[in-house]
Amino acid sequence: EDGYCAYGEVVLTQDEKFIPPLPHAGIDWFNSLTVFGARDGQTITEETLALTVLPTGNLDEITVSAEKKGERRTLRFRKERDGRYTLNTRLLPPGDYVITVSGLRVVREKRGMQADPLVTVTMTVTLPPR
Repeated sequence: EDGYCAYGEVVLTQDEKFIPPLPHAGIDWFNSLTVFGARDGQTITEETLALTVLPTGNLDEITVSAEKKGERRTLRFRKERDGRYTLNTRLLPPGDYVITVSGLRVVREKRGMQADPLVTVTMTVTLPPR
């Protein structure tokens, strides 16, 4: 089915220096991410790390990545059809990994598209030796 969702924003302020957002932007006070499937400090023993991310607000895109502490290689989680984000951990070396979940706003400008992170959740998980 086709649907349409619209919302409006009203800002009441006494701040004379307040600058209203651009017409294509929203006020980001209500953006949030809730992440299920792992918690900070958890040891991951499964061969597939699966996260469910519930966004609220005016986020256009979600990215989920991991980096092994001390390394600069970024591992991208795969978005599944059911909305989960998965990472195969079977062949990853043991150690601590920082997982970053970001909610982005994608803005189309004359120079192309620009994605700005509005809200980010990070956690550290440990992969034990196999």
